[in-house]
Amino acid sequence: MLPKGRFYRRNSQEHKAITEAAATSIARVRYDGGGLLLFLADGFVQGGSYAYQNSDMLMELLEEVGELGNWATLKMFQRLTGVDPVEATAESAWQAMLRWFPEAHSDIVENSYPLNSQYIARHCYDFLFWFGVIRRLIRDKVIT
Repeated sequence: MLPKGRFYRRNSQEHKAITEAAATSIARVRYDGGGLLLFLADGFVQGGSYAYQNSDMLMELLEEVGELGNWATLKMFQRLTGVDPVEATAESAWQAMLRWFPEAHSDIVENSYPLNSQYIARHCYDFLFWFGVIRRLIRDKVIT
């Protein structure tokens, strides 16, 4: 049995945004000679970059995932960090991810699956990507 979790619909904005960001992160890790931690940390950077560079696609993405006007992800980040995400650092985003993962994906933590490490890396990258997006939106005053 595979772990529960949301996977991206093919041809969705989320699929396109995160897979392109992950490809950029993989290329950066290969170039810099880093590993998994650098890959995950780059998810935060790529999220902020995506929010800054792709305003039209970003609005489509937020509408697609139900964030536009809802900001459930923002509220989650505020709860996990205890600070306004605009003030969050890469370290506080990392700490929030470590608190979030076992809460959101207890099935992966509690069970052994053949692809556990890949599921964990994917979910953690997504979390940091979205944290980067939300942080940039607050900094650019798209949301308050």
